[in-house]
Amino acid sequence: MKKRMAAAIAVLCLAAALISPTSTRAAVIPYFVVANDILLPFEHGNMPYVRDGEIFVPREVFRNLGIWSFANAGRERARIYIGERHVTFFTQDGLTMDHNGNFLNWPTPFRIGARFYVPLRQVCGFFGLTYEIIDVGRDIIPEQQMQVIRIITDAIPAQDGARFIESNRDALRTAYYDYYGLPQGDADPPSPDADLPSTFGDVTLYLSFYGIGGDGLSGVLDAFDLPAMADYRACFFVRAGEIAGHADLIRRISGSGHTVGIWLDEGTPEEYRRASALLFEALKIKTLLISADESAEVAMETAQAHGLIFWAASQGFDPIMDGAGAALTDMFPTVGGERHNIIFDCSGEMASMMHGVLAFLSVNEYNVMRITETMAPVAAIIEQ
Repeated sequence: MKKRMAAAIAVLCLAAALISPTSTRAAVIPYFVVANDILLPFEHGNMPYVRDGEIFVPREVFRNLGIWSFANAGRERARIYIGERHVTFFTQDGLTMDHNGNFLNWPTPFRIGARFYVPLRQVCGFFGLTYEIIDVGRDIIPEQQMQVIRIITDAIPAQDGARFIESNRDALRTAYYDYYGLPQGDADPPSPDADLPSTFGDVTLYLSFYGIGGDGLSGVLDAFDLPAMADYRACFFVRAGEIAGHADLIRRISGSGHTVGIWLDEGTPEEYRRASALLFEALKIKTLLISADESAEVAMETAQAHGLIFWAASQGFDPIMDGAGAALTDMFPTVGGERHNIIFDCSGEMASMMHGVLAFLSVNEYNVMRITETMAPVAAIIEQ
């Protein structure tokens, strides 16, 4: 049913120190990560994440600094070493312990998919590293505020912050425009009065997710919970077998303002009634929304016969299909006046890049709408 899109995305280092929940180009402040005097690649492996006022970075950032780290995903554990000193993060319990066995009162570490996020300020302090946050403002991109997180391990870095920014203006500008798929124009920054690159406010997207039984749902919901994404909501389709085992997360879906639908494997009325009863027991709500993949034809017949709403994706988004990289502008529609129903597999890989995807939609001013269970049947919306 779904047209899969290759999406191992080189995501810009975006974080959630955000200005406004409205969809404007200045809504998201990109954080560029620098190790000493080296600008790290713009990919989700180096992407900061802001939670409760603290900046978290993937532990891979410290590996890029030449600091040894490892993870044991089976035990929800990550560790960072410098010499004999190390600190261990237990994401399942939300605990942090030093090499002497002392528990540290640090912000709670967490995982998004297979990626461990650790608090920048505390890790740097523990290992005697320094870091600075350089506010670039709109000096490089007039329509976008920017900030640089620079972690320093060298006793005397080659350049101070101001000199580093001046030496890397072109690299920062190129990375920004390449990521958003925007024309770069002249080598010098355009004047503030120049026309902004085109946005896609007349393209309407409906976002939905399926497969909540994996390890990605919490991370996906976290991305939607960021302040700048407050206006973005989606529909999460759940199977009967997922409802009982994930009742708390399903309640979180509904409590966060998202819509809950039912994903049918068989497409039959009996399957819908069974899932609907479990959903009512868990949430005290009833949904008319159903979707399906292999059984789409049977599910559509069920919807037509029983007054339900069948929702079919016109486009699928798979973050690991074919392992090929692609620009987000190649993956989201850009033709004005169109409406697209985009479905995501709620996987750990998708969760690790979801806040970057939402930031892309916000910066490019897409019109993101929420599917509701009270809309008229849409059996005409079928596979393209």
